[in-house]
Amino acid sequence: MIVGVRPVLRDPAQALLREEAERLAALLERGRAASQAHDQIVQWRVQAPGFVFEGPVGGPWPTQWLHSATQAQVTGAGPVELGPEPIIAARAIGLYLAAPAQAVIWISSDGVEPFAVRDEPRSNGAALP
Repeated sequence: MIVGVRPVLRDPAQALLREEAERLAALLERGRAASQAHDQIVQWRVQAPGFVFEGPVGGPWPTQWLHSATQAQVTGAGPVELGPEPIIAARAIGLYLAAPAQAVIWISSDGVEPFAVRDEPRSNGAALP
């Protein structure tokens, strides 16, 4: 019996995006928890070359991506509002690398569930550049 072994190589770009996505999902949940605990609004938005959390609680917040080529686009209008209400608007954030064009990794919440990394958006997702 001949058994073949084929190595599986991870796509380094996809690994970078997944690392960024997992970090951002955790940060968004941290912002959501701080907003609810202090009954204060915390918002997140993309701000070149990184992102910004706005609000009086939960900081200090990071403002830079782990990898300089990371780009993000939020579905829907305006910043992502993280509370203080227990149910927030459903949002999806697509992460991709600036160059060359790569697959998108999504971080999304339906407004009730925590933000999580997904292969496709669960909320009002749209195609990204």
